Amino acid sequence: MRKIGVLLSFMMLIACDTFGYRPTNTMLPEYVHSIAIAMFENQTRYRGFEFDLTQALVREIQTKTSLKIREEQEADSILTGQIVKFRQPILSEDSFDRIKEVQIQMTVQFRWIARHTGKTLAENTITESSEFAAPRRENLSTSTQEAFLRVAERIVHLMEENNF
Repeated sequence: MRKIGVLLSFMMLIACDTFGYRPTNTMLPEYVHSIAIAMFENQTRYRGFEFDLTQALVREIQTKTSLKIREEQEADSILTGQIVKFRQPILSEDSFDRIKEVQIQMTVQFRWIARHTGKTLAENTITESSEFAAPRRENLSTSTQEAFLRVAERIVHLMEENNF
């Protein structure tokens, strides 16, 4: 009987995803139904990060909020931001000075505004980190993607956290 319940729950999740269900119980302002996500600026020397972070934000907003992604002229709100810092401090080395563990640290500033009024709905500077260990066959790319995901999650959380 438990297997049938799990199977039905799984089928409901697939159906909701297939038919474009979006959560409606988010704590966003009532008058904001859509968002334009501008390409984040990248003030670091690491090229391409702006694309990865913007993509992570699009996915997070699509899956965790009821907001529709629109072009700027059609959206109720606009999300802008910039990657201001990216560091890779070494956490540990082996006896041959080979890197064993590195921490990724990323600092991002963002601003979410209501397009018609210009009112700032949320604004913050956040820093997220993630680690990778070479002996576990982890790498810089997967660790960086994890940091982008964490930043996107935090931005969406802060967007919802403001009391409107």
